[in-house]
Amino acid sequence: MPHSHFIRKMSSQFLLPKKSTVRSFGRFCELDDNTGDIIALHTVLATSNGKRYLVMDNYQHFSVSGNAAGGNTDEHDVVGEIHGGNTAEERLVSVIVIKRKQPLPPVTCKPKGGLFVTKKNGHVEKNLQFSRPISTLEVSYDNKEATCTMNADGAWLVILDGVTTDDITLSVIANGRLLPNVTLKVKTQGISKNDDPFGGVGL
Repeated sequence: MPHSHFIRKMSSQFLLPKKSTVRSFGRFCELDDNTGDIIALHTVLATSNGKRYLVMDNYQHFSVSGNAAGGNTDEHDVVGEIHGGNTAEERLVSVIVIKRKQPLPPVTCKPKGGLFVTKKNGHVEKNLQFSRPISTLEVSYDNKEATCTMNADGAWLVILDGVTTDDITLSVIANGRLLPNVTLKVKTQGISKNDDPFGGVGL
């Protein structure tokens, strides 16, 4: 008749019961038919497909010697655990805080080439340049979203439609930060000079 076995604990590891095979990096072991009854702390005896398993119910595991640094494959997982568990070093997370000696100045924005723009049928285009490169840009006018496209030189082309005023106040959000408003002024279109007073119509 098989004898009962008491499993001795070593630190956070348990010695493997005799006539058993460790599985899943020591998280459980498969018991032999002749292993007998098992008495162990923090373990659960389970049965599946006619086989008996002793499964850890916490972060501990069975001790496995050799090959603890790896070498496991899908077909061969009878190796030791390299780390993991509920110890203090597994719970603590290191946090590194990096601070600049001199903080970066705030991003500033200004219209490239001056404040004046031309307007045709409510359509306005203007390049905005920034004091340092930005990765995202949102521009709106009178609750209308503008189309923003970054140019090769780092400036951003802003396209507005539906403009009805001659003074255009833009709300600018660069890299997720709201910048001071940018004001554009519509250039007054003068009468174009034509040397032919008859407009090219022959008399």
